[in-house]
Amino acid sequence: MNEWRLILDYVVPGTPQPKPRPRAGRRGGRTAIYDDRRHPSAAYREAVSVWSVRARRQAKVLKIEADTPVRVDLDFVFERRRSLFRRADSDARVYKATKPDRDNLEKLTLDALTAAGLWSDDGVVCAGEVRKWWGAILDRKGRRSEAPHVRVRVSVLADR
Repeated sequence: MNEWRLILDYVVPGTPQPKPRPRAGRRGGRTAIYDDRRHPSAAYREAVSVWSVRARRQAKVLKIEADTPVRVDLDFVFERRRSLFRRADSDARVYKATKPDRDNLEKLTLDALTAAGLWSDDGVVCAGEVRKWWGAILDRKGRRSEAPHVRVRVSVLADR
């Protein structure tokens, strides 16, 4: 049985964004594929990278080697929509079974961790859990819920 050793555990504030589809355009008679830098995901990706660098400095974690198996657990928390403040609804977090797709959320987050220099390729990630949540209710009458964020937990095999 593999034992994982937690090396990073931090929270990135802000509404989680999925990785958008690549855009295509014509320039000079050629078709080019590009990422739209004006999409909200660009700012979110930058925030994840910045928080990752801060967490790495604080934990004194260097770059993870290319052959090291990595586990990344991600909890994406979204602000509750108005229809989920009824008395029958739980005050605790509840699973979010609506868009955005969890794989696109994971893709953008792993790309941001790669851009932050945690590893050279996110192919080292071989395990992990990805969950989407509606935030816990803080004030039912005021319709306030837990602030949107993503919790990132990175682990490596203990025997490495």
